[in-house]
Amino acid sequence: NPNLVIETIIKQKDVVVVTPQVNTNVFYNNGKSQISGLAVGVKPDEANLMYDIKSFMVEGNFDLLKSNPNGIVIGSGISDKMNLRINDNLNLTSSKGINRTFKVIGIFKTNNSNTDKSKSYINISAAQQLLKQGSSYITDINVNIKDPENAEIVSARISEITGYKAEDWVQANEQLKTAFKIRAIILNAVIGVILLVAGFGIYN
Repeated sequence: NPNLVIETIIKQKDVVVVTPQVNTNVFYNNGKSQISGLAVGVKPDEANLMYDIKSFMVEGNFDLLKSNPNGIVIGSGISDKMNLRINDNLNLTSSKGINRTFKVIGIFKTNNSNTDKSKSYINISAAQQLLKQGSSYITDINVNIKDPENAEIVSARISEITGYKAEDWVQANEQLKTAFKIRAIILNAVIGVILLVAGFGIYN
């Protein structure tokens, strides 16, 4: 019962936005071109509140997704690789073998090449249909809170009250944080060596 879970989460004092989504692995097909990617089924207004998607738009209008059940907003990498522009048709094939044609109504660019080359946004109902699922099927529930530093505490509380695993942004980006720490250590070591060498030069 995802609706009950969402209602329970939104009542928590630290929570600002709660939105469901349906992630589905797909193949994008345009003529002879085919690439794999991730189609994310969203409720447009809530998704924009969560991720501020409109700020990444370079062409088209994200709001059109609300009134167009066959609309799709694609990453700039997909657009470039498949030579797609606004109002072009794009066929999606899901992991369940369902084929459906969408019209490109927007193009976004996040400057994350992996995201821009693979990700798209469609209506949540369209994503459910691609997976042969009903209107109650949800793969993820995303939660935005007032203070990101409290994410670990809030996620633990959500896990306790809902019975589902809640992963905070720190856990989700643990590898990235480790990489930043290693880079900082290397940078400090290089600076230390440069200062040491410069010090000996001045001493001499």
